[in-house]
Amino acid sequence: ERCGKCDACIQQDEIELNQNEFDLIQEEIKSVVSLEPINLHDLIGKIPFKEDNIIKVIQWLLDNMYMYYDDDRNLVWKRMT
Repeated sequence: ERCGKCDACIQQDEIELNQNEFDLIQEEIKSVVSLEPINLHDLIGKIPFKEDNIIKVIQWLLDNMYMYYDDDRNLVWKRMT
């Protein structure tokens, strides 16, 4: 849950998406990327939101280490233990 006070929450607020849209985009991204690595262009094509907003959420997820790029430049969902 968001505390609204930590660095991650503050960064999320700075990307100018409302919480609901951010959460929906994040869940869509996670559902696609957690199945298999995918390149950025293909991922954007699978998510039914504005491209700019998708990219903002992807950048937030990369910055906060929920995802990373593999050696083939595909996005990979980081498995949390």
